[in-house]
Amino acid sequence: SFSSGTASLSISSTCSNNIAIATASVITTNLSPNISYTWTNSGGQVISQTNNTVSLTNSVTNLSNGIYTLSIQ
Repeated sequence: SFSSGTASLSISSTCSNNIAIATASVITTNLSPNISYTWTNSGGQVISQTNNTVSLTNSVTNLSNGIYTLSIQ
């Protein structure tokens, strides 16, 4: 979690051969972040979830055309 420090987020996406990949990158001043990533589709269905990681990047693959939401805690 981001209990101290500041954080910013950038998201990039690529598509190759009709397979899309979205990647989130977090930049934080917190020296030991504990982050959870939850990706949902436009219907609210969770399509990927990673809990309690120290990784500052998270990706989801095999996305079909649509709108996706990323929640980070």
